[in-house]
Amino acid sequence: MLSLGKRPRPYRHQSGYAVIALWVVNSILANISGLRNGGAGVYGNNNGFYNCPSTVRFGSLQVNGPAPPALAFQSVDYGAHYLPPGSPFRASGTTSIPSSLLADLKTRTTSPPISLPTYMTISREMTFFPQTPRYVSGAPDLGFYYPALNVSAAVCILDRGSVTVEPGTAVAVRKDTL
Repeated sequence: MLSLGKRPRPYRHQSGYAVIALWVVNSILANISGLRNGGAGVYGNNNGFYNCPSTVRFGSLQVNGPAPPALAFQSVDYGAHYLPPGSPFRASGTTSIPSSLLADLKTRTTSPPISLPTYMTISREMTFFPQTPRYVSGAPDLGFYYPALNVSAAVCILDRGSVTVEPGTAVAVRKDTL
């Protein structure tokens, strides 16, 4: 969660520039080599840092990501910032965020959907059901929460098979290059 705004009372630095504060919570900052201050401050807590020098890190409860060349994110279909299994960024956030945001996370995920291969042939019964984990309670994951998808499919060939989609299952249809 990023919050950008002026201080509660407008304040002008002696240089004449307005002072801006960037408050960062439950976020992952990746591949940042430096922060410039010039009238702005970066603050926050419960953040993850991947491939960033110690001079970039700020706030309390810092979470270190995996050391490169290990990746902090996994790409699946059109999503490039899902958290891999066992990520140190999982369950490292704080619940001290607006209750409306915490409620919204319950419909979202940091885990990727099952991606069916293009031109997959379905020749028997296949059932899709809600299986991608959503936030329920406790410490949330750090990073971006995608709308929850359970299955992602492109061109599928139905050959005497059947597909059942159970209630609450989200299925995405990809437009892969043919």
